[in-house]
Amino acid sequence: MVNGEQGSNIITKETIDRILDQYISDLFRNLYYKVYHEMTEKERQFVQAVVKISRPKVKAQEIGREMDKKPGYIFFIDGN
Repeated sequence: MVNGEQGSNIITKETIDRILDQYISDLFRNLYYKVYHEMTEKERQFVQAVVKISRPKVKAQEIGREMDKKPGYIFFIDGN
């Protein structure tokens, strides 16, 4: 229902104001889903390690430890 009238094709500022927050939330959720699913397996492991540590600043050594990698492990993303 738009503008209180069923079947109306008129979109008002009030309509936009009412749905904008939900629209933006849905847009970001879909964007993150798409980006995540286009990552390589190693990129996903990296993201999962950072999320698991769950702090604003994370050292590379901590990420490596979380991924069961040796200290100094470096990611080389070559697109393959």
